[in-house]
Amino acid sequence: MIKLGDIKMFKLKNGDIIPKQGIGNFMLGMTFDEIKSMVDDFCIEEHRNVFIVVCDNIQFWIKNETKKCKQILVTGDFSGKFNDIIGIGTTLDDIEKLGYEWYDDLDAYFIKGIDGICFELADTDEEVWDELTAPIAHISVFSD
Repeated sequence: MIKLGDIKMFKLKNGDIIPKQGIGNFMLGMTFDEIKSMVDDFCIEEHRNVFIVVCDNIQFWIKNETKKCKQILVTGDFSGKFNDIIGIGTTLDDIEKLGYEWYDDLDAYFIKGIDGICFELADTDEEVWDELTAPIAHISVFSD
């Protein structure tokens, strides 16, 4: 029996994170066929209005009706950054120290005044979870 962890999937190592535009060479609005030509191995999760192309550390939300990408998420060992400073592992405390204001909406965290990017925080082993010190685990760019 093959385990999901045994499947070698496409991995994106680095790339600029640009809100409302894309991550690395992957842009919002790309078609499923364009993405498929750039990633070698992936899985697909079916959902009601979208399907998600799941790779090792990057995922693409594709609208069923248009077959175009509306959201890109990076996670894991992806080392790219937004504005060369905010990436996986950065904390909300770090974001505040950089002069940004953040807010949360249903467990997603956003930067005030910057549309098209959000973060999800990691669960930590600490007894008391603190959103200020929990590291960013996922970064998404999206279009309206």
